[in-house]
Amino acid sequence: MHNLSSLDLRLLELFDALSTQRSVSRAADVLDLPQPAVSQGLRRLRTLFADQLFVRSAGGMAPTERALALREPIAAMLAIARAAILPEPHFDPLQSTREFRIVATDFGTVSFLPHLLPKLATTAPNVRLRFAPLDAGVFDRLADGDADLAIGILSNVPEAIRTQTVFSDRYVCALREGHPALAPALSLEAFRSAEHAVVSARVDAGGAHESAFDEMRGDRVMLRVPSYAILPSILSRTNLIVVVPASASAVFFAGHAIRFVDLPFDAPPITVVAAWHERSDADLGLHWLRQTIGRVFANDVARARIAGSTV
Repeated sequence: MHNLSSLDLRLLELFDALSTQRSVSRAADVLDLPQPAVSQGLRRLRTLFADQLFVRSAGGMAPTERALALREPIAAMLAIARAAILPEPHFDPLQSTREFRIVATDFGTVSFLPHLLPKLATTAPNVRLRFAPLDAGVFDRLADGDADLAIGILSNVPEAIRTQTVFSDRYVCALREGHPALAPALSLEAFRSAEHAVVSARVDAGGAHESAFDEMRGDRVMLRVPSYAILPSILSRTNLIVVVPASASAVFFAGHAIRFVDLPFDAPPITVVAAWHERSDADLGLHWLRQTIGRVFANDVARARIAGSTV
């Protein structure tokens, strides 16, 4: 036999069963096949190897010399296929030491990490997380395999990127205590005339969210920063105001005299998603992580704790 295309893995399994069972009927039982199918398979094996392979004897089907010579190589091929090529899908978070690479904004990280990490400590104590900033190259990073998962507000998602809603949020306005725009409350006129800071690293920049806010801000954007990290100290020392997601505001601005008030106009709701490349659809580890993140934010107590402590 010189043509590998004629080598059928199912026939090799049938050969292995006949070799160990020495009976067509017992091989049929082991393979969960009807007996005629095993008989037909044996005929194909005989043609394939140009040998009778198994012949009737007093003790059942006796292997020929050719069958005896093939037994160990075929068993070894099947063992490799079962162990390395066709393993049973499995991911055990308790035993896993995998490192997941996640891209997210600093604001988003503060939103979910305090709730995710305690869960991982008990369910996946050796799993590691590596975070990188979320930017406009996020989809390329997922496509290139440089990141496993992205979490954030994502717009214009390519067809090859899958998404799963993590949680919903809303926008509020952050400004220092005693800000003149708060007298007596933040009105639309006060919002329009105030000086604004904008976080420029958001992936939805230029999308529906930013377009809605830019219309209200007009030409009053005085500062653009690449992340949320610098905002607490800036807002507490200036009259700048900034539109932020409500979820992590109290935690992110802790220790600073910052107020969070409703916007004086209707703003688009926030949908935070987890995103991954379609290539990872069958990745059981990533599926487990997505489900874990989803359960953390589906928990009513956790969601109330996030929302209730911010505004």
